[in-house]
This record gives sequence, structure tokens and C-alpha cells, in this order.
Amino acid sequence: AKTGGLADVLGSLPAALVEQGEEVAVVLPFYSSVQAPDARLVLENQPLWIGPGRYSCSIFEVVRHGVRYFLVACNEFYARPGIY
Repeated sequence: AKTGGLADVLGSLPAALVEQGEEVAVVLPFYSSVQAPDARLVLENQPLWIGPGRYSCSIFEVVRHGVRYFLVACNEFYARPGIY
């Protein structure tokens, strides 16, 4: 999911930090439009409480250029054709 200036930073800064020897992890929504066939399931159907609501979420991990991306899958929030 890439849109706007913040997406440009997330696309370049984490990899640059890895090149400097840092350990980097980024947490992102796992929108249904995101293509990540090699995503590895880390946590499945964990409860997430937001206010009075309880949602079931799963966490996936993908490593790209030394950066660990954690993708949060929660159908109530992210199961839609686009990111907006």
C-alpha cells in the first residue's frame, strides 16, 4: 500500500537504516490488495480490543531487504478493495 510522502519514507528509510546496521521492523495494515504470497503467519486470530469492540486479528511477517514487515490482518478494518 503506497500513497503519498509517508509511503516514500517507509519505502526507503527502513532499508537505509538496515544498511547502517540497525534492526528494523515496520507494522502495516494487511489490506486485501497487498500482494505478499510469502507472508508467514506469526499470530492467528488474536483478540484486539478497541473501545467497547472486540476484533479478531492475525499478524503476518515478510522480510524485504533486511526489513521485517509485520502485516496486521483484521477483516473489519482492512478487507476492502483499496486502502481508502
